[in-house]
This record gives sequence, structure tokens and C-alpha cells, in this order.
Amino acid sequence: MRARQPVQRRTHTRALPIVLMVAASLVTAPARAGETRYVVVTPDSPAEFTLWTSYAASVNCARALLAGRDEREWCEVGVGGIVPKVGKIGHGTEVELLDDAECQDMAHVRIVTGTMKGQVGCMVQRALSTKKPE
Repeated sequence: MRARQPVQRRTHTRALPIVLMVAASLVTAPARAGETRYVVVTPDSPAEFTLWTSYAASVNCARALLAGRDEREWCEVGVGGIVPKVGKIGHGTEVELLDDAECQDMAHVRIVTGTMKGQVGCMVQRALSTKKPE
């Protein structure tokens, strides 16, 4: 009888940053609606942060990546006619906090400045600061 060969599992290093961002958003205390915040990019963070259409969209993307599913389908284009991302938000973008219940433990924001002005969605709270970056 032949010995079984161990199954090699692919590591999903692309999923790790998304999973970490979602996890980090769970430990950050929510702020009050109507307050102004600024997107701050640090050396440890991505160059831009994703504005998700919903909390569920961000979680579904992370789960799909961990399961080895098609990133484009689950994180970019969407499934069932639901597009998961509103877009990317850069350093210094001013946002207004909305009712945080919509995005659960993520920040529910309206973009105040930049090319996405007026867009609404969910993003990780750790990307936001009360201090305007230089």
C-alpha cells in the first residue's frame, strides 16, 4: 500500500492584508456621526484604502480570497449584480462619519474631498485620523 502524499496548500498572501484590515476594524472604538476624519497612509499601510459598498462586501471578499476563489469576481466585479467596492481612497482625503451601524465595526463614511466626493461606503477605521495630514 502506498503512503499518502501530503496535500500542499497554497498560502493566500494577497488575502492577508484584507483580513488584517477587517480584523483591525473590529477593535477600534467607533466615533460619532457627523465628525470629520482624514485618511492617513502610513509606511505600514496600503497606499490607498478601499471604500466598500457594505461591511458584508468586505467580509465576502476576504473569505473568498482565503478560500482561493476568484479575486476579480468576489472583490472587484462582484457577484449577483452587487459591486463590492466603491473605489480607493488616498492619503489626506477628508471624510464625514455617518451612522456606524450601517457598516458594523467599520467606519461608515461620506467622502468630502477628492475625485470620489459624495460617495458613501464602509472603510477600516484605523485608516482615519482626527488630525489633518500635512
